[in-house]
Amino acid sequence: MGTDINQFLSWIETIHQKAEAEKMDLRTASYRVAQDLRSYRQESIEQTQQRLALLNMFTAQKERALMVLMELQNRGVSLYEIYGLSKILDLDNKLIA
Repeated sequence: MGTDINQFLSWIETIHQKAEAEKMDLRTASYRVAQDLRSYRQESIEQTQQRLALLNMFTAQKERALMVLMELQNRGVSLYEIYGLSKILDLDNKLIA
């Protein structure tokens, strides 16, 4: 991972802006910038984990639904009948909500 002088100067400028905006010395500002980056990374990881958990729950629900449909088909229920049942269930859910 190579760095050039422009990348270095960008970080220096960011630290100077932080020091000026929050009225602190450069050393404290550099620690705060590093701390902000760590905090941002941790929050990003946590948000990604939450999204993944929701996606896993959604996938599990869909998997169960597909298994039920396959079982109904194996027992001789036609797709037309399954579709009709799904419409009835959808109406029941709308009436409850």
